[in-house]
Amino acid sequence: MKNLEVPVNSDIHGLGSDKVVDVHGETNAFFDLHGRAVVGRVNDFHCLINMKVNLNKAEISGFKLHYIGGLNMLISFEDDIDASVFVLNTSLWKEWFVSLDIWSGQSLAYARIAWLKFQGVPLQLAENRVFNDIAALFGKVVKGSSLSLDDWDLSSSYVGVLVDHGASIVGTATLKWKNKKFKVWIMEEQEIWVPDCMLEEERKSRNYGSDMEVRNSEEGNDSSSEEDGESEVRSDNELDESTGMQDLERPESISPPLGTEQSKGINADDGHNSVFIGTARGIDDEFISKNGGIRRG
Repeated sequence: MKNLEVPVNSDIHGLGSDKVVDVHGETNAFFDLHGRAVVGRVNDFHCLINMKVNLNKAEISGFKLHYIGGLNMLISFEDDIDASVFVLNTSLWKEWFVSLDIWSGQSLAYARIAWLKFQGVPLQLAENRVFNDIAALFGKVVKGSSLSLDDWDLSSSYVGVLVDHGASIVGTATLKWKNKKFKVWIMEEQEIWVPDCMLEEERKSRNYGSDMEVRNSEEGNDSSSEEDGESEVRSDNELDESTGMQDLERPESISPPLGTEQSKGINADDGHNSVFIGTARGIDDEFISKNGGIRRG
């Protein structure tokens, strides 16, 4: 897949020549996916966040999504036959991907989506096209600003840009309007963002450990209550009180049921509901929910 290949270049942005790590020649991560996974770059941001929905609508089964940064996605299948059939069905995937190929360990160009936040844009200039024009100075805009009167905070906005480096973005710009100039500060949002099509995989990995803890705890309570009748009565009373406390002060190790921390935000462009995973953190959660993603970590 030529458009995803990256040449070996000692002048890669941000890579210093003073620090070198020698990697063993036989290193070959995720070798078991060779032949039974496909890798490609999606057409746009909406194809990225809706990838699982699109695959399900096309009645594709037995797949798992792996986000690999930028607009790139890796899709693994149960065997190499399913992967080959999917790649050969060009009329299907061309609606979602610019290009698609079987994963065989090829080098992929580094890319990521950086979420830029803007401060200092005066209210009379706070149009989405202004924010997008500022963001275009730092990368290719893939998710434009969606600021509206429905937002409670009109002092800033977010824009997603595609970049080919890992350095955190911080900068300034000057807006010229009529005979006035306004200085604007640009900084990158530091939350780790992944497309919300990865939600199910994220919940499974998080809830597995919590489910095991709950199950072990329940088994422990059952065994202790069988010692004698008087002990069993006290155990039941203590369990009720403990359960009440858990509803008010839920331990961090136990994930809340889906919906208790569901964002109220809906993607402004396509109405796609977004759910984040993690402790509520105010404006950060609004940012994630409006931009089709979930918090990881």
